[in-house]
Amino acid sequence: MTENEFIEDIQNNNANAYGKLIDDFLHTENFLLIDKNKHIRGIYNGLNRASIAQMITDTKALLLEN
Repeated sequence: MTENEFIEDIQNNNANAYGKLIDDFLHTENFLLIDKNKHIRGIYNGLNRASIAQMITDTKALLLEN
């Protein structure tokens, strides 16, 4: 499953999207911050302290928007 196929399945609320990944998905060090409208609000490097700090800041800001 490609990243685009996964995103499309999630956007279409396909319950099988996660199950398809069990054998096919390779993870990276990246985290994505996604809002309630399924828009990517940020991409962060999980191995970088500054990036993680920014993710925390951005997450708090996103929670205040809702």
